[in-house]
Amino acid sequence: MNLNIAISTCPNDIYIFYALIEKKISTNINLKFSFYDIEELNNYCLKHKFDIIKISANLYKKVKNNYIILDAGSALGFNCGPLIVSKYLKSLSSLENKRIGIPGENTTANRLFDIFVNKKVEKIFMRFDKIMPAIIEGKIDAGVIIHEGRFVYKQYNLLKIADLGELWEKKTGKPIPLGIIVAKKNLSGKILLEVNDLIKKSINFEPKDMNFIKNFAVEMDEETIKNHIKLYVNKFSYSLGETGREAIREFLGLKEEKIFLRGEENVS
Repeated sequence: MNLNIAISTCPNDIYIFYALIEKKISTNINLKFSFYDIEELNNYCLKHKFDIIKISANLYKKVKNNYIILDAGSALGFNCGPLIVSKYLKSLSSLENKRIGIPGENTTANRLFDIFVNKKVEKIFMRFDKIMPAIIEGKIDAGVIIHEGRFVYKQYNLLKIADLGELWEKKTGKPIPLGIIVAKKNLSGKILLEVNDLIKKSINFEPKDMNFIKNFAVEMDEETIKNHIKLYVNKFSYSLGETGREAIREFLGLKEEKIFLRGEENVS
């Protein structure tokens, strides 16, 4: 069986799916991979383009009728949320009426910004990797950075105004749901469970080829890549567990259990 799957080029996704991308695991399912920026992935999911796709957790309410959340492969965690940074602004109150770079309208970062920054601002949506250069060039006053941004923003001489993940954790006591892996509900439960199992096997596959991962993250040094993987690939990547599911439900304001893959009985 052929399935089209789309993920990001971020080190955590490449690390998680490495063994499947490189066909290191024996399976009768042929997974054809495509790679995009997170907001591109969100837009493709809205168009129902891929069978399996990585999306921002924030998008799920818009696609829940067509997609189910897999138990493996997601990005949740503590101390890993988006940061608000600036060259000269130092507080959330100073963001009023400023130009703020946001890594996509449907991203978790955008929703967290709305939750914790109750200010009138001019949002400018742009690719996540364009935000820090835009701050330096004065095109925007501040930005919400994601992925490896938390490891390198100091190299740009930028100031951290707030850690949105930390604010979420203080508010809820739960991990922050960043990205999730979803699959079309019209796939059989047997196939979905097999794909979920394959993702778990791929996470456990060793050794991983760091040079392969670096090819997707050409602008990152190896230490940053390793730190990225260490932070974003964790126990929630292997299985959401009840803690991960509760975090996603609270973040989205959803109570339904059938949004999660837990067995064939809840899959169309």
